[in-house]
Amino acid sequence: MEQNELWMFGVSSDFSKSILEQLNDYNVQKFGRANLDYSNFNSFIENKKAPKKVIFNANIEERTSIDILDYNFDNKELLSSFENFNDVFCFLVKLLKWLEHQKTPITFCLITSSITQWPFKHKQNLSYSLLRSLGQTALMTCATENLKVIGISPGGLSPERFEDYAKIIKQKIESDNTLKIYELYNGVEEVVNLSEYVNE
Repeated sequence: MEQNELWMFGVSSDFSKSILEQLNDYNVQKFGRANLDYSNFNSFIENKKAPKKVIFNANIEERTSIDILDYNFDNKELLSSFENFNDVFCFLVKLLKWLEHQKTPITFCLITSSITQWPFKHKQNLSYSLLRSLGQTALMTCATENLKVIGISPGGLSPERFEDYAKIIKQKIESDNTLKIYELYNGVEEVVNLSEYVNE
């Protein structure tokens, strides 16, 4: 029996390695900075066939965001933050748009943060919350009947939680859930459910 193909973006962290350990029943294609130029999507996608599952864990937001403590932040520093984020974000958007137009069922899981739902609790992380919001907006915008999208926030991430969180991520990508964001800290909490939203 042919294994389901899964693309995993961001594979170098210990947490990503824990996720990969749960995916032995998948044919996993691993992508990261060692073998992927995020600034050249067209080169990446050439001659590729869409997988059945995608897990995107590039985690660029933590590396490029800045603390904003008051109104005296440096404009150029904030601009630099967005510029450093841009290649991975544009790659994410292009990948989602490409998958959106495929004719086969696909599940896309974005590893993200639930800070977008409570930014007032950590005001200095405004920049980080904004970057996470951009990724989540791109994710939700590209959902279709074929492209099921979910976001998962591994809050309070620490080595002792790696295995449990990785198992939940596998469960979620194999479920029929869509248009949802989950927080894994202190239990699996559904923090966003756009599938039930009715536009008045």
